[in-house]
Amino acid sequence: MRKIAMVLPLAALAALAYGQAENRFRNMDPAVAQGYYYPSPNEHGDDLLLGAGSSNTVYQISFAVWQSNWALNPTVDVRLYEDTNGDGLPSAGEMKVEALDVPVIDDETLITVKLATPVTVDPSKTLFATLDFDVNEGGAPDVGMLMYDPPSAGSSADLFVENDPSAGGWGQYYFGGAPIANFGVSLWTGAAPGPAVFDNSLNDTGFFFPHNTEYGDWISPEGSSTMRGTNIDSVTIGYFADLAVEQGDEKVIIRVYRHDGGSTTNGFPAPDTLLYESAPQDLAPGGPTEITLTGLGLSVPDSFYVTVTFTGMTNVAGDWAGLVIFSPPVVGWSENWFVIKDYPGYPGWNAFWFGGTPVANFYMRANQSSASEFTASTKVIIRGQDAAGDLSDTYVCDNIYDKTNRERTQSVTGVKILVAYKGLSPIKTGATNLHIHTQFKSSLGGAAYSLILMKKDTSGSTVVSSGSVGTIELNIDVDAPGDPNVYIKDSDGEVELRYDLTKTGFVPSLWTLDVDCLHFTVQ
Repeated sequence: MRKIAMVLPLAALAALAYGQAENRFRNMDPAVAQGYYYPSPNEHGDDLLLGAGSSNTVYQISFAVWQSNWALNPTVDVRLYEDTNGDGLPSAGEMKVEALDVPVIDDETLITVKLATPVTVDPSKTLFATLDFDVNEGGAPDVGMLMYDPPSAGSSADLFVENDPSAGGWGQYYFGGAPIANFGVSLWTGAAPGPAVFDNSLNDTGFFFPHNTEYGDWISPEGSSTMRGTNIDSVTIGYFADLAVEQGDEKVIIRVYRHDGGSTTNGFPAPDTLLYESAPQDLAPGGPTEITLTGLGLSVPDSFYVTVTFTGMTNVAGDWAGLVIFSPPVVGWSENWFVIKDYPGYPGWNAFWFGGTPVANFYMRANQSSASEFTASTKVIIRGQDAAGDLSDTYVCDNIYDKTNRERTQSVTGVKILVAYKGLSPIKTGATNLHIHTQFKSSLGGAAYSLILMKKDTSGSTVVSSGSVGTIELNIDVDAPGDPNVYIKDSDGEVELRYDLTKTGFVPSLWTLDVDCLHFTVQ
């Protein structure tokens, strides 16, 4: 039979028991988390020996990281080396992969780089997977790789490598045996994982957790874009229902949340912006049983929450249901804790675990959308002057603004700022839908805005959204009207969106348009 999991505050709680891509290296099982991270101001990383498999072509690499200050908005350089000369150290000539300035979005998350051009490695040689965090350079380190041991696929020695200029360059180091010097890394050959970007439906612990207030898990997808963010088309949960007498009102509501920087009462990341809420779903007795929600079309950041609320039951044996507990995930990553809202004695969101047995991860899957997502690659200032900004920051809404500054003295007649952003669609012909998501604001209240899509043949344009904008950020989701191929150039897939902001009457100097994020989804 399936057992109950008892919650404990971290609080620890108790659980109930209810009776082709190749991952050639994986070291992120929450059951073997060592409770450490390593924030270094230098490029550093782990030695990897690939485990069994038939493909030697690397398609994707992920790192489990933690940052102590969510507001830092750091970036990281990702590299993969092959030790061809056998000296146990990386060198510039041995670099196989380099991805620069990859954003780190959340507190605990996977940094994933999907290789645009896969590389072939020699499985008999040691690989070095390294990170170099910009925020750690020249200041107090705040971001680092999490540490696990042993790996569940492949192997790694009790050492790491670091490029320390004060010590003359690359060297081998360890932590004296506690912790073991192995970092959270996942490396895929043959293909990137997909369509599942998170899959914790394989390793059954034999437990479930019956509870009647909202609770859920913090998960990080694996297989997301080389930029940041992931399109999620479907979410699956697995539950067990102990129903001695079915009454027909036993339901579950499933929700998906973004983490925008909020914390639980006891200091863990908390659900913030609600991205999706399902209608009440019918429950079947016994299990485990899956419920899959499809057609979601959600754009999620590096980590997000999936929660459930079970209703129509008294939450006692014979009249209760709960998520089943599986661990470890085989795609994606989740730590050994979860959250509950308004658990008795713990108002608001709080983090809990089960004391280590079972590991606090629930049966969940998240699949990528069949849609392709792309972001702005070129910005053209038509009226105004570029003051600051980085187009790589426009992929995910993370409160990093691309600023366009209208540098002029105050005006009593008004001003206008017109800025164009361009992106390249991976689908050049035959598109069925073009969706735009953006967040933006201006430093001046009362400005009128229009979002304008330019036609590919330059014959005109279409206003897709209009209204007023001020210092409060607007979040706009809109579909291109009519045939989306009118806006996508057949030659290179270019799509151009213009922000047109106008203010009449008195305007002070240095009026700015701030764009937090802009990305397109095409099907």
